[in-house]
Amino acid sequence: MFFDPSTIEIPENDFTPLPEGKYRVKAENADLVMLDEERKQVKIEWRILEGAFAGRVVFDRLWNEHPNPIAQNIGLEGLAKVCKYSGKGALSSVYELDGAELEIVTKNVTSDDGTKTFVNVKFYNQLSPGSAAAQPTQQAQQAQPQRRPDPHNTPVTPIGEEPPF
Repeated sequence: MFFDPSTIEIPENDFTPLPEGKYRVKAENADLVMLDEERKQVKIEWRILEGAFAGRVVFDRLWNEHPNPIAQNIGLEGLAKVCKYSGKGALSSVYELDGAELEIVTKNVTSDDGTKTFVNVKFYNQLSPGSAAAQPTQQAQQAQPQRRPDPHNTPVTPIGEEPPF
């Protein structure tokens, strides 16, 4: 096989954290990730649909099962809001979340050592006509860019297996 890399245009990747704010998003690649016997997460990639950050992705994880009942309850409440605000209703499979549209509110959290910034989804909102989604807060527009953590280091559901949801 012959391959000439000079014939391929390599896009510049922007790994700076998103500014805190509200974003209109669409769910992609929803999956149930089994971390071990006691812990399972619903993983959702939220693609931003509008504004200056259209096309960027926010990675979200919600506990579906966890030995700590508080952590599990927070995750299930978040999942219930995603279903309710996107109009999905009851799910028979986590894959039914793909295509769900709603508004997320993000909050940036810096690691203890100050070297990394993580973009967390703090709230989910139902879309309203003419919403101001995709407008970062003024404070976030002044934020210093930092590299975002690699979201691809999580185990996934084995190919061909339907996650038990």
